[in-house]
Amino acid sequence: MLAQPVRVRPFDSHYPPEVCTTVNVSRRGLYFTTAAAHYFQGMGVFVARNFQPSDPMINEEVADIVRIEKLPGGRWGVAVRILSRTQY
Repeated sequence: MLAQPVRVRPFDSHYPPEVCTTVNVSRRGLYFTTAAAHYFQGMGVFVARNFQPSDPMINEEVADIVRIEKLPGGRWGVAVRILSRTQY
């Protein structure tokens, strides 16, 4: 288990990006919790691991949401599968 800051930015700009902390990570995916209820299975997102707002070279990965879990306290668990890496 490794906690790291991650920015999750949905492909659809109608949904806001957010910075969360991961609960678990692997080379091909990650899992985070959030209070935001707008994620859904199959949703495309850009993911920036170890996100630092002041970093001029943000590396993003293309990913999709593979699982959503309702958690206690009005939170959601979100599992993400990394599809490919991009750099901006």
